[in-house]
Amino acid sequence: MGNLEKMSAQPLSRVRPEEVGLSTKGIRDFVEKVGNGLAVHSLMVARHGKVAAELWWHPYRSSDIHRLYSLSKSFTSTAIGIAVDEGLLDISAPILSFFPEDSPDQPCENLKCMTVEHLLTMSTGHENEEINVRTESAEESGVKKFLSRPVPFEPGTHFMYNNGATYVLSALITKLTGMALVNYLTPRLFEPLGIEEFKWESDPRGISWGGWGLYVQTESIIRFGQMVLQKGVYDSRRIVSETWISNATTNKIGGPSEEASDWAQGYGYQFWQCRHGAFRGDGAFGQNCIVIPSKDLVIATTGGSDDLQGILNGVWDYILSPLDSDQEQVSLPKPEIASPAGSQREFSSSYRGKSDFTSANLKTGTDSIKLELFENEKTLVIDAGTTDWTYGTIDIDGLDSGPYAAKGAWVSNTKLVIQLSFIESTVSSTVEIEITDNQMTAKISSKGTWWGQEIDLFSGEIS
Repeated sequence: MGNLEKMSAQPLSRVRPEEVGLSTKGIRDFVEKVGNGLAVHSLMVARHGKVAAELWWHPYRSSDIHRLYSLSKSFTSTAIGIAVDEGLLDISAPILSFFPEDSPDQPCENLKCMTVEHLLTMSTGHENEEINVRTESAEESGVKKFLSRPVPFEPGTHFMYNNGATYVLSALITKLTGMALVNYLTPRLFEPLGIEEFKWESDPRGISWGGWGLYVQTESIIRFGQMVLQKGVYDSRRIVSETWISNATTNKIGGPSEEASDWAQGYGYQFWQCRHGAFRGDGAFGQNCIVIPSKDLVIATTGGSDDLQGILNGVWDYILSPLDSDQEQVSLPKPEIASPAGSQREFSSSYRGKSDFTSANLKTGTDSIKLELFENEKTLVIDAGTTDWTYGTIDIDGLDSGPYAAKGAWVSNTKLVIQLSFIESTVSSTVEIEITDNQMTAKISSKGTWWGQEIDLFSGEIS
């Protein structure tokens, strides 16, 4: 692990699905019966180290990075494994030994017994998952907030999934190396795997969130899964020890179960166990890195879905089940996110606001839509296409910010609808604009978000 000389990873080979035993009919069934209805954004399948299927639901693109949510945890686990290989820590060590400055004055016996391994296995002894480590300034310590929480159960005896544990693992990497987790992993994981486009959000102290906040491309998820499948080796280079991968991806607590649930099969070091002899890194709203060692198979998905088990069921039913079977060969679709169906027309008007926004302009044509909302010195602009998606960047308070794609249509004489997708995110929104008499109202409803589902954007009358 001492040689960090920069090396370029080889491009992934591409083959037709049938060349590696994949069913094009099964993949098409996944798209039509699962992906289209469950807000899947991308699907990528690799077998025997070769990419055999790759699909992005337009307007999502292969070049886009995507928010991983808790799939970030599996990357954090790998960082801990690399640090162990480098001799920086022993996971049996008490976590308080690394953070004496953040320890309570009189820690309870259970907290004294909490080790790094307990954080890895989500068996810290906490009673619930609501462990808030977010801070507003660099003067606050997220680690101190975590260590101040009651620990009613003996660590190692009680599984309780929580983001705080993984944040502390990230803080531990920073404490041991003086580097943020993302910087520590760049020469040790990202560069050797050929992961070039990424970012990791951090707290005010510069500590990567660890349990969430990582953004990568779908192909990068496949590369990561391939490294794990190959027991820590990628392009003939050892990334992390085989011992670590074996421990990280086998059940340590909480399973297995006869339940038809992929959340009841147990947990390793920040990897979930699955049915069918599989394991996965998993993030909210459909971010998956699924590894099936017995089939030499890696599957990546991104999405904005509320039905995570539905996506996994689709993988088992339509990708895994027909593997190596003699099925009809069909062409793969070019999927697209659903967008409003309607008409286009020339329209232009300005309005005085009765809401937070003091004024608005709306202009539509045969190939474009522009909604402008003004609030003092702030302007919110939504540009949308009518025949294809228009790309831009936006910041909507209380919802999300960043690159987006939008497409819209008049669905009636008085109602304009715009579909807006944050393409680096899980969030997908519908903007509904009503024009009646001399009035205009605009509201936005969203999926793939923890926050408000509906926001009133504007209400006003013609000026």
